[in-house]
Amino acid sequence: MGKKSSKDRSKPGPKAQATEKQDLYKFELQRYCTALKRDIDQAYKRYGFTLFQSLDPMDRIHWLHEIGFVPVDEIDFYNLGTVAAAQEDYQHAKDWFRKALKVKPEMPGAIFNLALCFERLNNQQKAGQLWEEYLKLMDPAQSEEIKAVKDHLETLKKEAK
Repeated sequence: MGKKSSKDRSKPGPKAQATEKQDLYKFELQRYCTALKRDIDQAYKRYGFTLFQSLDPMDRIHWLHEIGFVPVDEIDFYNLGTVAAAQEDYQHAKDWFRKALKVKPEMPGAIFNLALCFERLNNQQKAGQLWEEYLKLMDPAQSEEIKAVKDHLETLKKEAK
């Protein structure tokens, strides 16, 4: 007969408690997301912004836009463009990236994503012009990426012929 443990096994240990808290947190975050999709006003009455920062970054940007957030700078426009692109709404994404570039004309990320939007919208000529513009802004130290963009540009040119 072995020694009895003085540890009470009926209570969860620290790891189990942490898992339970994490599971409860995930459960409540999921309920919050469901509530947002069902009725945004009710979701904010129930939760306020308690869980808002816990949302996936793309979802956060989407919901900011839904509640009437007014974009004010190139980062806001860029972020809204990435949300639209993630939803495969390339027309709206294109518009957001263009707005970002009106504020900051040499914003490499916006040019890159705008080029991709034009490709998805089957405007390879405009996409090619944007890739050329993007190449001019690239740091020469990014030799592998520069090569990849140049190769991609050559492929676009061949497809356009």
